[in-house]
Amino acid sequence: FPTVRAFAPDAAALDVLAFVLAGDKNGRLYKRLVYDEQVAQAVGAYQDASRLAGAFRVDVTAKQGQTPARLAKTTDEEIARVAREGVTPRELE
Repeated sequence: FPTVRAFAPDAAALDVLAFVLAGDKNGRLYKRLVYDEQVAQAVGAYQDASRLAGAFRVDVTAKQGQTPARLAKTTDEEIARVAREGVTPRELE
């Protein structure tokens, strides 16, 4: 996803979002894809900002037999959920 350049006011919020989604085993995407549904081996998210522009990236490594379409659908659902509901106080801690 295209985002803001390095050191823009929203860059730090995107770093927090990356952690909420996949920063550890409690991250929303990690928990859902790797632990709950067991359709992925690994999940990562990060804000990649440079001097002129940035990109928010989500990487999902599928388990054998899983389609990219299924993983993309689930990933999009979780991103939409965090956009709709926001980040919880516990996730910020």
